Amino acid sequence: MALGGAAWALGAGPGCRRAHDEAAGERLAVEYGSCASVLAGPVCVPRAERQLVLWVPGADAEVAFTGGRVVGEPVAVQGGRRFRVQVDPRASRLTARAGAAGWSLALSSEPAPAWVADARGRLRQNDVDGAQAVVDQHLAQVPGDRPFASSVLARIELARGNNKDEAERLLRVGIEEHRAHGRLLAQVDDITVLARTLLRARRLEDVRALLASLPEGGGLPAEASYYAHYYRGLLALTTADLRTALHRLEDAAQQAERIGVARLQRPAEQLLAETLRLLGHTEEAEARLSRLVREAPADMPACERADLLNDAGWNRWLGRDAGEPSPDPAPFFAEALALFQGPCGGHAVEERNVQINLALTDVQGGRLGPARSRYEGLGPLAGTPLPLELWRQELGARLELAEGKPARALRSFTAFDALASATASPAARWRAAVGRARALEALGRAPEALAAYAEAEDRLESHSLQVPVDEGHEGFVARNAEATRLHLDLLLRRGRTGEAFALARRSRARAVAHLAREARLAGLSPEERRAWDGALSAYRQRKEALTRSLGSDWALPADRLRQLAGEREAAERELGRALDQGFTLLQGGPRGGLRPPAADEAMLLYHPLPRGWVGFAADRAGVAAARLACEPSEPSAERLGACLLGPFAAQIRRAARVTLLAYGPTARLDLHALPLDGTPLLAGREVVWSLDLAPEPAAAGPEGAASAVLAVDPRGDLPAARAEARQVEASLRGQARPWAVERLEGDAVRPAELVPRLQRADLFHYAGHGRFGGAFGWDSALLLAGATELTVADVLALTRAPRWAVLSGCETARSSARVGEGLGLAQAFVARGSRAVVAASRDVDDPVAAFVVESFYRNLAGGLSPAASLRRAQLALHQHDTRADWAAFRILEP
Repeated sequence: MALGGAAWALGAGPGCRRAHDEAAGERLAVEYGSCASVLAGPVCVPRAERQLVLWVPGADAEVAFTGGRVVGEPVAVQGGRRFRVQVDPRASRLTARAGAAGWSLALSSEPAPAWVADARGRLRQNDVDGAQAVVDQHLAQVPGDRPFASSVLARIELARGNNKDEAERLLRVGIEEHRAHGRLLAQVDDITVLARTLLRARRLEDVRALLASLPEGGGLPAEASYYAHYYRGLLALTTADLRTALHRLEDAAQQAERIGVARLQRPAEQLLAETLRLLGHTEEAEARLSRLVREAPADMPACERADLLNDAGWNRWLGRDAGEPSPDPAPFFAEALALFQGPCGGHAVEERNVQINLALTDVQGGRLGPARSRYEGLGPLAGTPLPLELWRQELGARLELAEGKPARALRSFTAFDALASATASPAARWRAAVGRARALEALGRAPEALAAYAEAEDRLESHSLQVPVDEGHEGFVARNAEATRLHLDLLLRRGRTGEAFALARRSRARAVAHLAREARLAGLSPEERRAWDGALSAYRQRKEALTRSLGSDWALPADRLRQLAGEREAAERELGRALDQGFTLLQGGPRGGLRPPAADEAMLLYHPLPRGWVGFAADRAGVAAARLACEPSEPSAERLGACLLGPFAAQIRRAARVTLLAYGPTARLDLHALPLDGTPLLAGREVVWSLDLAPEPAAAGPEGAASAVLAVDPRGDLPAARAEARQVEASLRGQARPWAVERLEGDAVRPAELVPRLQRADLFHYAGHGRFGGAFGWDSALLLAGATELTVADVLALTRAPRWAVLSGCETARSSARVGEGLGLAQAFVARGSRAVVAASRDVDDPVAAFVVESFYRNLAGGLSPAASLRRAQLALHQHDTRADWAAFRILEP
């Protein structure tokens, strides 16, 4: 497992940020770095070698510098070029010109106090006493000279592990002193050190307020931007706001790359990989981590390299554990262990961590002899962190199971379960239940194995709100999916088809709700954010206090552990209550039980197994299941129809309505257009796509006529959308019970105008551009006027969603193919409470969209349901033009 890491060891250093020439004329955006310090102005104080690094946008423009000369060839990076410029010792300003655009930066030769550099250098060498002596000598010579002294003294306090309150006080004094004297880099440096300290103390509200005080504005050095992104990303990661963490850390990594500061880029990318891993994106994390390992410089500190190698290896191990084709982690772990046993010695916990990881890798790869030797060489060790001891015990149980000793493995997993329960570790309790299930299955005790799998499912359900808030849930989405597949497979082999169908539905709905909660976090208002930070801070602090109270309890006998588990149930319940207030902010999630099929309905669900896929069809007569002889990637529509629909033809033929519960890649297939009996599935009945979430209670709308909001052509480049909206408005106003219609068009379609209306409307019609993007579709958005957007997070933050929505834009029904139904714009409206959403799963031509929309509203005015209205519109389009992409549209319901 990945413990600790270089993320906490960061301090501010030279960097870059855009600076602009304030003179009249066109400005050239330039990012600059490698200043020894930066003063208000901005004014750059070059280092002794007087070389600055500049990034200039544009790959081809000729750039001329005054006050310095270019050293070497410029480097192309991110659509611009990086220059290394030797500054003239006599220059008071460095300027750059590209055509008519210009930029300049004031220069100064004011050196930093030599004693500060001496003291900071000694601290980097762990010579704390020497640093203290330097400060004492300086203050004895210049008693009233406090600038910089507070900052250095605070670092000495932290290095000694002394009074954290005093260190905080000194840092805050230093921040104010640097702000008063206009020392931008020194101010940023102290802010980041204090932020790191407060994060360790889980004072999340204080961290957020501190980061808000970072200097901002044009011309600032890199630290004011890079560290703002980095620490806001780290804070987002700590508060489970993974969408924000991805964006902030990506911004930090890209800025460091532009200016060529690898020592800043590495930790940002490493944290970015950790965020991807938490989301189950181990392939993307692997690409980043392997590149970091390949490109690590020869003089990289041994401990930093060991941490990187262990992190990269653990990502590979998690991928393999989730059934993904990840590379072998053993070489990374082996090199990390050699470093911890050699040049990075003296780190017993980190070395033990890598030893356990290597043994887990040996078990995974079937190298049971080496795994047994490593495991027996570990033994209990006082002072071992509880998460690491839990993994050591799980390693022993996994090893016995792999050695063909399921009875011993069952006893070991049972003991591991007792320890996990006594130590209030929800993630370990879930892993223990899955381990017991696998051991019981190996013993041929299938009914007991199924009970253990069901217990694991219950534990997951109970603690899913804490994922990934609680430590140890790395790769939750992927690893949960793998356990569900094992459970499903055993249920099917035992002929318990109905239970298997219900399990697949619950797993899928939980994944959708989990992604919705994650997206909702990114859209919290400042007030909600403060409440969330407060709830999470309380949870973290109580969790750590409970963990500290456990001490070395893991070494106690099993009966004493059971007694402790009972004693600590109250403490664990208190932990849950600490999160209650926060999670009330994250609207959405599984609501109630699974509804049964309606009288005239057939539900179709497709779900992966450990090998291959299974399909289910459920109606009032019961549930049928079939192991599929194809993969969802099969390119032939005819073969897919025969494979996916053929086994359930009887259920489909007698249904007036088919509800599709798509999973992963099947959500990207046009299942409603696949052939059955020679015609598309949609031809014979209504077809809807469902998230399988019980609908929210209907919120009371305004009195009087039904209301509709039309948002039309926000970017001013879709004249066909305006014609479409006029038809929609005429149709709504011409009904027997006329609608109250508000139309926002062009530049008027902005969030401030649209959101309040959305929360009052019965119907929302959007005619404009849609965009799908980001992990799990979290960055999907409806494009509004003036470069503004309505994002997935914004939709989930609505106090009330429209009852119906028609999203006439490209990719508005598209979702991630990775887990469950995934998330996109249409899915977000449904998750927030909309009853039905019509949207397109991909790009559509204007004439096609216009035909479908006009026909849909005409059918709706005739009294048909939304699903029936869309079906008739799509069939009419297909009859009108057999080449038209009628299948791009679908209707989504809870």
